[in-house]
Amino acid sequence: MRSTSWALGLVLTLALVAHPLHADPARPRARIEHDAASGRAQLVIAATDAAPARIVVSKLCRYDPTSRRWRRDGSTRDAKVIGASTRIAIGDEIGLYWIEWTEDDRAAQAQVASGPIRCNDIMIAPPQPPGTVRTCVPHERSASAEYVPDPALHCR
Repeated sequence: MRSTSWALGLVLTLALVAHPLHADPARPRARIEHDAASGRAQLVIAATDAAPARIVVSKLCRYDPTSRRWRRDGSTRDAKVIGASTRIAIGDEIGLYWIEWTEDDRAAQAQVASGPIRCNDIMIAPPQPPGTVRTCVPHERSASAEYVPDPALHCR
């Protein structure tokens, strides 16, 4: 009898964890995916997520490795209501991006490496300069681990 009630409790617990109504409401459903062939990044809603979401991209910056600065992407992004498997392209060029968006009025942000080549690791010798983050910067035919200005502070 004891083993039966334990198994039933496990099944109920797993069902509650897996059910989409019990997903963490603080975490956005949209996530960053990379196209396998080009390496380009996209913001997508999972194919299993049936409920549409209103996505508004409020800020998109691209890191310029030559000047070592973040620059606002000049293109405008309109609010979109997206459902399962809908994709929003992040940037048109290979590079490092910072994107901020709202999803059903919840704020989200992400640093995105877009390109066919990625770093194997980003272990860089310390010390880390203040106001920087350690990341992988994609280039046309390579990628490099670098300290870059923190995009949350420098993407304006």
